Amino acid sequence: MIKWGVLGTGKIVNKFLKDFQFASGGKLEAVASRNLSRAQEVAEEYGNAKAYGSYEELMADKSVDVIYIGTPHHLHYENTLQCLEAGKAVLCEKPLSVNADMVKKMFEKAEAHRTFLMEAMWTYFLPPILVAQQWVKEEEIGEVKMIKADFGFKGTFDPNHRLFNPEMAGGALLDVGIYPIALALLFANSNTKSIHAHAVKSSTGVDEANSVTIEFENKIVAHLSSSVTNQFPNKGYIYGTEGYIELPDFWQTRKAKLHKYDSDDVEEYVDAREPLGFNYEIEEVNQCLMDGRLSSKIMGEAQSLKLIKVMDEVRNQIGLKYPFEV
Repeated sequence: MIKWGVLGTGKIVNKFLKDFQFASGGKLEAVASRNLSRAQEVAEEYGNAKAYGSYEELMADKSVDVIYIGTPHHLHYENTLQCLEAGKAVLCEKPLSVNADMVKKMFEKAEAHRTFLMEAMWTYFLPPILVAQQWVKEEEIGEVKMIKADFGFKGTFDPNHRLFNPEMAGGALLDVGIYPIALALLFANSNTKSIHAHAVKSSTGVDEANSVTIEFENKIVAHLSSSVTNQFPNKGYIYGTEGYIELPDFWQTRKAKLHKYDSDDVEEYVDAREPLGFNYEIEEVNQCLMDGRLSSKIMGEAQSLKLIKVMDEVRNQIGLKYPFEV
């Protein structure tokens, strides 16, 4: 049984912990927050786990095997390095960090301490995504030619909120734009050849909306967009020469639809799961640790570096650099 600690008590942590009960092979051991009463509240709500009023106490707990980090983006780097130095395996919420240099150093630290590290790209582990991958592999849509995906929601502007605060690595790209890019990288399964990006910036200087076009070396083209000020359909499409795959709410999808150009019939895979879907990535970590592996084959160092390098290039093109970056 893999014993888990959770670092942070925000919204994403609560979603993660609600799904924890549906994952096999793990046990919630402890919850840590800078606010002890908040840690106690969350620990009690999700299984009477231990509660700590500091992150350091959690890292020092010898009974904890792995720590899930659910703090804001700009803290991922520091929190992950501290956990790895303490000898703890880490599942860190996406984005793993804000630039490729930081991500490289995180994996270097994991290697130096012979410790497991994975970015929490939960989308990659969802059953409908796995079914869609199988359809592509079996050439159900012929040869893949284009990928389209968007993720946008109508947020309320607040310069101090993490979504709009540059000091907290705010902006649409790192928060939701990461998902369309991750989908494109997964289904293109090729190195990027060119990237073209445009953005609309908020008064704080971060991107409130962006558009990204990626051409891959295998000639697949991806058109991707994200926003934290506008609602989008939030669908993913993989277009082939003989048909296409539709993924409603692709980042958390419960369906995969297979359309053929020569038929009106639609094959639909429906995942009737009760949880949101974080349980699948939790099980991946549990299995990796039980097998003695230091990385995931699905979301390992190579995948995280590809992802962050694309986002680095997008930020370079739209002129977005965070104040804390060297």
